[in-house]
Amino acid sequence: MSFKALVIGCGNIGSGYDFSNDQVLTHAKAFRLNPEIEFSVSDVNEKAAIETATKYGVRYYTRLSDEELKEFNIISLCTSTKYHFEYLKRISGLSSPFIICEKPVVATLNEVNALRTLELDPQKILVNYIRRFQPGYHLLKHRLAEICHVEQINLINLKYHRGLLNSASHGLDLLTFLLEREVRFDEVQMLSKGFDAFETDPTIIGSFLLNGIPVMLQGFIDSTYSIFEVEIYTKSQKILIENSGDTIKYYKTVDGVLFEDRNMRQEEVLKDYMVAVVEKALSCMKGNSETNFSSALQLNEEVLKLIETIK
Repeated sequence: MSFKALVIGCGNIGSGYDFSNDQVLTHAKAFRLNPEIEFSVSDVNEKAAIETATKYGVRYYTRLSDEELKEFNIISLCTSTKYHFEYLKRISGLSSPFIICEKPVVATLNEVNALRTLELDPQKILVNYIRRFQPGYHLLKHRLAEICHVEQINLINLKYHRGLLNSASHGLDLLTFLLEREVRFDEVQMLSKGFDAFETDPTIIGSFLLNGIPVMLQGFIDSTYSIFEVEIYTKSQKILIENSGDTIKYYKTVDGVLFEDRNMRQEEVLKDYMVAVVEKALSCMKGNSETNFSSALQLNEEVLKLIETIK
């Protein structure tokens, strides 16, 4: 079976991150390498569209009619978040396309509410929180479940920058995946906030309870380096997710001191991460697995509600 795909938005995640290297970090390259898919690209910036189309030898568009959109089986929505709602509304009126939507789903609570009134099929929208689709994170989930059969989680520490919605939501979605619990912000305590990347998306330092588990949010405001780390603590063990999620380390207590179990370390967990995302999309399209749209929209709503309360 062959599928026709369209990448809307030829920026970083659409085609830019791996334009000049051998990694697979974008929708365009992942489509190119999948034998089941032929693809085209679209961007209102014709120069960007031409550059990507030329690299991969594919067709490009700057504008598409509804009839043209109907020709595609898969549409990757890689535009800025502020344009997601209009595209989702438009595509929902078409009969066939499966959507891979970059995170977050939408930018405002009004848009979340409006989406809920549309006749969206959640099984036809995959939201690209990349970590939950990687085999290495499925192994982590299995290992964490084994630990939790013996010891409960006492504390989770999430370090991030560049906004609650834009960046911290990656970590929050990961917790949703690992713990199989919806994120609800209970008993929020905020120490500080700032706006380091987006004027409507604060980076905060604070805490909340996730089904009784204390979660610390450590936002690094105005940092000159990228940071995404998660620490999960139990009575005698610790899991450390570092290097933006590319490395996972496991620690155990020996004589009252935490030591890393090097045999359990996972490295290059995010290598060529878009391959797994596209494979997941195809699996959903074939009816072999479920999408994460409903949980991603719920998380989107909860984060936006939190932002409203701390403005």
